[in-house]
Amino acid sequence: MTEIKMGSKTFENTQKIKYLGMIINSKNDNSDNVEQGIKNTIKSVYSIGNIGVMNTPLKTNIKTRLYKTFCRSLLTYGCEAIKLNQIHLKKNKTTDGNLVKKMFGFCKRSRTTKLMATLNMEPMKKVLVKRKLSFIMRLANNKFTKKLVNNILNETRDRGNGTSKKFVIDEMKTILEEKDNIENMAAKASDRIKLENKLNKEESKDGTIESIRYLFRESRSPMRCFLHKKKKRLNSL
Repeated sequence: MTEIKMGSKTFENTQKIKYLGMIINSKNDNSDNVEQGIKNTIKSVYSIGNIGVMNTPLKTNIKTRLYKTFCRSLLTYGCEAIKLNQIHLKKNKTTDGNLVKKMFGFCKRSRTTKLMATLNMEPMKKVLVKRKLSFIMRLANNKFTKKLVNNILNETRDRGNGTSKKFVIDEMKTILEEKDNIENMAAKASDRIKLENKLNKEESKDGTIESIRYLFRESRSPMRCFLHKKKKRLNSL
């Protein structure tokens, strides 16, 4: 079908549309959103290159703040309201890690986890989970969305067939192991966020991370100059 007729008006049929920055396609999946987010993030990194993101003398904390503000936010835009499968998560994680390593002069094969912790940047998986947990809490605080979600949960429980695997509410139930009502989900979400923050603080005290931070602090021109001879060692951490 190439067009749709409604009364006297004719609408052209299309495979995808963009609404509020999110792409809705005919396949009813989120692959287009993920791909578009990756493209926008890469463009954003290079667009702020003129202000020194790719320039070694720029301070580490300024680089990190610029990336979080102008680039990472595009990669995670709208992630709360959609369900991402493992392929989507891996693509986002890989893109995020590669761009950060490129900014600081590391090769793509170097480890990402320690570097992210050194820069006080949460891993992409944790960022997405915390965004969804915060979303659950916002849904519970609004009387209309709270009623809507509770009705969906009640209907699926009464029918005994559960929610669709593509539905974001199904992902929320999986993350929190809770399917009774949105109030209980929100309470568990709050506790989970506190736990994640506590774990982040404990991980930041790791000896390797402290060593890498020391190298960053001592370097006036991070990575490509001061750490040129040490890069092989850091890449293996």
